[in-house]
Amino acid sequence: MPAMGIQKRRIRVCFAQPVMHGSRYQEWVKCLLYANDVFAVQYLDLDLPEVDVADNGLTKAVKKIRRIFKKIRLIPPILSSDIVVFNNCLLDEKLYHVARMSNKKIVLDAYISKYQTLVCSRKVLVEKSKKAERLRQEERDRFDGAEVVIFLNRTERDFYCSVLDAYPRRSCIIPLHNSPKRTAKLGFLKGCKEKPLFCWWGGENNPIHGLGNIIHALDILEKQGLEFKFEIFGTNEQEGVAYYRGLLEEVGWEGKVIPRYDLRMSDGSLEEYLVENCDFAFGLLSDEDKAVNVIANKVLDCINMQIPFWTADSPALREFFSENEICYCEDISPQALAAKIAETVNDQDIQRRLEKASESFAENFSLDKLNHKFIEVLKSIS
Repeated sequence: MPAMGIQKRRIRVCFAQPVMHGSRYQEWVKCLLYANDVFAVQYLDLDLPEVDVADNGLTKAVKKIRRIFKKIRLIPPILSSDIVVFNNCLLDEKLYHVARMSNKKIVLDAYISKYQTLVCSRKVLVEKSKKAERLRQEERDRFDGAEVVIFLNRTERDFYCSVLDAYPRRSCIIPLHNSPKRTAKLGFLKGCKEKPLFCWWGGENNPIHGLGNIIHALDILEKQGLEFKFEIFGTNEQEGVAYYRGLLEEVGWEGKVIPRYDLRMSDGSLEEYLVENCDFAFGLLSDEDKAVNVIANKVLDCINMQIPFWTADSPALREFFSENEICYCEDISPQALAAKIAETVNDQDIQRRLEKASESFAENFSLDKLNHKFIEVLKSIS
């Protein structure tokens, strides 16, 4: 009678945040499901159906019960797993402690630092205040408790670790995946349009974008005689109305540029509009430390669609793209930015640079390569 083969037990992995929150987790789940001879993956869609409740005293109670129920649903998968994957931004402290107390191996996707964002960048919390220090200590504890912490690039890793004064026992680099997009038509550069269309998109009230610098630079160019169109695409009209009005009023453009909120990258509508109409765009153009230490999604969007753009010189970006591929701005003051735009807006060689950037993008940000890195991380700690 032939000897029976011993089947190796699969590595059980639990995702402790909504996998539908972004394509990064969707793709990681997919690659683990595909490798089902090695991994058994558990995840939950935590977005429960909305419940209609009257605007009265019961509303808070119903919402609280829903939040508790969402947490309870994740406890059994965490307890039955070998490895638990947490997102630093979406992490629930109680579920994190369940994983720690049950001796699970934790993979922490750092993504962004809440402390850096709320205290250093947006100034929502006062530095050294009790709330700020508590938030900082919570993030330190997560870095210390994780088996491995995933960062998007080396520069960002060093930046966040320095801000938090936290140094994980092990880290790895897995850049953010950016889904394939269509190539922009760039009508102005191809001689099909008389005026270029400059486009800006991003989140409201986030100084990292440097939208004020951009608007003032374009105002300088307009006064110098450059003819162009400018459009702003926001994400939250309630927050955006006052924010954009304040910036546009500084140069007298409040009735000239009307921000739009109807297009999204998430549903493909903004991508479609940019491909058909956009000629130039903008990356991160502020003097904040974070602006030069991270890689914004919008920068990868531009490279992916091969839309020419200007962005602050960044060691994070230079890990992947050289000055022969991206139009870096060492000085992001409105005057210097205006000069840089005027210098390159009619540069026909810019398309060749974009093609080289697209090749580097494909080499460093391919989905297969990023998924393979994630699988290797899980195997290395199992």
